[in-house]
Amino acid sequence: MDSLEFPVTLLPKSVKDKIKFKRYKKGNLLYGQGDDKVFYIKKGNAIKIRCDEDGEKIFPYMFSDDEFVGVNACFTSGSDWDWEVIASSNEVTGYEIPTSIFKKYILSTSLFMEDYMPKCTNILFQGLRGFYIYSQGGAAAYYAYIISNYFCKDSNTFYFDSYTQLTRAVYVNKSTLYKITNQFIHEGIIEKYKNSIKVIDRKALIKYFDSYKY
Repeated sequence: MDSLEFPVTLLPKSVKDKIKFKRYKKGNLLYGQGDDKVFYIKKGNAIKIRCDEDGEKIFPYMFSDDEFVGVNACFTSGSDWDWEVIASSNEVTGYEIPTSIFKKYILSTSLFMEDYMPKCTNILFQGLRGFYIYSQGGAAAYYAYIISNYFCKDSNTFYFDSYTQLTRAVYVNKSTLYKITNQFIHEGIIEKYKNSIKVIDRKALIKYFDSYKY
């Protein structure tokens, strides 16, 4: 482990040896029920998963490079533990930090509060608990959420190899995805090309998922 790397740089020498560098393969569990830790993703993608009352999986949030997993539980006394976070890229690397050390040495720092808190507590503060994605309204909200918060997080354009790839990413069938895409195009929210989608009105996308929560 390189002791010069964030977030290890925020820790005193006395606790640095308690931080573990971890490497996960696609499908491995990063964070689950009862885990007393926070995980910092250095590189890779992970999906936060839970099941609804019918046992169907819901994918409400995706983590990527430079994000913390498990921070919400620090504010909710563990009520975030009905979720599991699974590695979704071929490999995920990062640091496993005991919750007590995270709270004492990282959570209260100005660097964390200013640069990382908005991302870590995004779901908590918005009250987002997932979307009922089998209705078109819920599917549209989820589609808007994934595009604006994951695919087009750092740029306004998302490139994909095929429409099948896009349907899997958005977790709806092709027919529903065609309808939603055309709806967003008609409303001037996105533009679609052969292998890309360009966000035109990000605020409108945010409004879609912000008003469709439970």
